Amino acid sequence: MLSGARDFAIENDLLARARKQVQVPAAVTVHDTELGELIEEAAELVEYETAWILAGGTFNLDYDCWPAGEDPIEIHCRPVTAINSITYYDDDTAQRTFSASLYRFDNGRVWPVIWRADFDVAWPSLASDRRGVVTVNFEAGASAASTIPTAARIAVLSRVARLWNDRGYGDLGSDGFGNVFLSAVNQARSSGYL
Repeated sequence: MLSGARDFAIENDLLARARKQVQVPAAVTVHDTELGELIEEAAELVEYETAWILAGGTFNLDYDCWPAGEDPIEIHCRPVTAINSITYYDDDTAQRTFSASLYRFDNGRVWPVIWRADFDVAWPSLASDRRGVVTVNFEAGASAASTIPTAARIAVLSRVARLWNDRGYGDLGSDGFGNVFLSAVNQARSSGYL
């Protein structure tokens, strides 16, 4: 399960584009709060659909066990920029930290992974009576709107336009917004940069 605190500063970068998308003049700022909320809602949906973290922050992923055999720990979101810690509950149910010297982070794959530093390093024994016994704490997300893949940005803005239109703020001709959103999400899912 992914959880964490995020910084929606990218919302400010997308606000001008969102105003244009919903046909609100740049000088009209009375709708900025609501547009910001729509950007956040749309960004969260795009994150869910693409596994691309748009708003940078610190996150936790919980696992019920270590990977089997020589398999790495996979982190099913991107871009991951740093691993802060790996904690686990040992067979005495005490929380421990897996030493950073015992693993290495590999961000050059479709999904970022954490390998044991050496094959003779074993994953420690875990408590058998708990769920989420292993927690990976990491930094992830876009550092600025300019680093968000184009397809993801298009998906966010088309979703904002659809939400804006559905709330009765005007008729933007919503027929195409759902198709644009789905097309952009599908492109983001299948592209090499995600």
